Amino acid sequence: MLKHILRLSAATLILASCATAPQTPAEMRSFSYPFLEKSSVSVSRPSGAVTSALKRGAERCLNTTSEQSFARATQFGGHTTTIRHYYDATVRRTGSGRAELMIYKTTTGAITPGAKDGRYLAYLVDVMPARNGTQLNIYGGKIGYDDLNTSVVRWAKGGAMRCPTMP
Repeated sequence: MLKHILRLSAATLILASCATAPQTPAEMRSFSYPFLEKSSVSVSRPSGAVTSALKRGAERCLNTTSEQSFARATQFGGHTTTIRHYYDATVRRTGSGRAELMIYKTTTGAITPGAKDGRYLAYLVDVMPARNGTQLNIYGGKIGYDDLNTSVVRWAKGGAMRCPTMP
């Protein structure tokens, strides 16, 4: 757990110091940063069914808050820091069988990237019709996003609606 907190804190600090985080899907698609990655997955289901599944998953699991607290020693004694992450997920249809799953993240209690309020687009999934089903283009972090990616792909394939641990 401590390793996860340290990695997340380091990533947040580096991201905050180097660039402004993406605020829109277009910015996310063109954003170039070492801690962000793009992956693509094909599923053999119609895009409408995939979009509906992602919408159910987002409503059930992705509008959430997580909290991490850790203690550290300072020159003035012990200090506890609490970092809170607020996730706001939306699925919207963009036309012609296409859709976007967007997760905006607001972080408090730490140096945060993005807008002055610390809110930024942390995760994006483009849903597009493909020859034999649906193509998903997933844009998200490299650190701590495995469970979220696995859940989103599982939902898209019609699998169980298990809620992920949020990054």
